[in-house]
Amino acid sequence: MPVQTFAESAFRSRLDADIALYESGEYQKAVDSLKTLLQVKIENELEKQKDDERENKARQNLHSKKRRVKPPVAPSSFAAAVLSQTMVRLEWADNSDNKESFVLERRTVGGGFLEHFLPYSD
Repeated sequence: MPVQTFAESAFRSRLDADIALYESGEYQKAVDSLKTLLQVKIENELEKQKDDERENKARQNLHSKKRRVKPPVAPSSFAAAVLSQTMVRLEWADNSDNKESFVLERRTVGGGFLEHFLPYSD
């Protein structure tokens, strides 16, 4: 059996009571009560649709903001100087204003690439 929310359970209880009113011969009370019940149900459904639309719009705005982030401008004037058999000095001109770090990749002869993360601060 599917799980019912409190609102669904309350609606079902009220509907059962209105049906009992109708079956007992109190037609007008039952009809008036059902009209009110259905109006509340419709208003709740419309409010739920509005909430869903607001949530979808917020989600779309979040995704569009993520897409609008421009990538950093590539560095230029890259230079490398061999200092010893185990040391190399790297220099470059930083042309971007929207980065948090640099990632350098190096490859050993016959091996794969290794990443080195360099934190950045102005």
